[in-house]
Amino acid sequence: MYAISIDMGGTYVKTGILKDEKILERGRIPVADNRDFDFLLFKVNDEINRLLISVGIASAQLSGIAIAFPGLVDSRKMRVTTTHKYPSAVNFDFKKWATTNWDTELVLINDARMAGIGEWKAGAGKGAQNMVMLTLGTGIGSFTVVDGRMLKGKGYRAGNLCGHLTLDYKADKCECGNLGCAESLVSTWKLPSLIKKDKDLFEFVKTHNIEMTFKSLFDLYRSKHSGAVRVAEYCMNIWSILTVNMIHTFDPEVLVLGGGVMNSADLILPYMKKEVEKYCWLDKDEIVIEHASLGEDASLTGGYFLIKELADNVLC
Repeated sequence: MYAISIDMGGTYVKTGILKDEKILERGRIPVADNRDFDFLLFKVNDEINRLLISVGIASAQLSGIAIAFPGLVDSRKMRVTTTHKYPSAVNFDFKKWATTNWDTELVLINDARMAGIGEWKAGAGKGAQNMVMLTLGTGIGSFTVVDGRMLKGKGYRAGNLCGHLTLDYKADKCECGNLGCAESLVSTWKLPSLIKKDKDLFEFVKTHNIEMTFKSLFDLYRSKHSGAVRVAEYCMNIWSILTVNMIHTFDPEVLVLGGGVMNSADLILPYMKKEVEKYCWLDKDEIVIEHASLGEDASLTGGYFLIKELADNVLC
């Protein structure tokens, strides 16, 4: 079975064609600053055709296309309902697009969900009946499995919006409109303001002309820069509080931490494990906390399993 997976990121669109869970060929499309969705979709069309040619198959041999989208997605109707990254994609008919161009099936799903499915089916959560995944990156995404089934809910939001749980009701309003969301306290888009609040770190960053990312923050944390230690530990404390809330809510056997921030997993994972052990209302051997094992391939792999389930008529 051949499947094409597409991860519509804000910086790059990652693509892959898979067979039997293996990625045969992959690609990466840069996203322009204006994030023109129509133009980007034109490039995605070309990329899908390139992938088909690269492995020597016709579109008739394709079982389907799976798209991971950054925003709220109603996977029953195969429509994007809310997104800040590509506003013109709201209510775009992706199913018609796939049928018209390649006469194939389509699965459209939130990006954190698709990465979570990849880790659940073939990665750090493989075999788990109860699993939660947090994706720490530009925002905070989540994915939840309870009793062997992905949570969906009436609007396909259940277990998917944990980055928008309120952790400080006195904090500023989040982009979503809620107060003090985890994502509005710590995320890639929030990092510059966190750095500006710490005068020592801000002056050091300006003086040395450092592009401040989570990687550079944790690099400075390794060198024990006092400002970096303060900001990094604030971030890890927020992620830990969110993790404790998720464990108390969903009672998973495995909690997986993924996303670009986890490139510093050697520092973040031990810290968060200690915090969870300290504050969770359970014994430490009741839950395993793992770093996502598939990396950037999690979404592409998750897409394969979605198409496989669609073909088997057992789509979760």
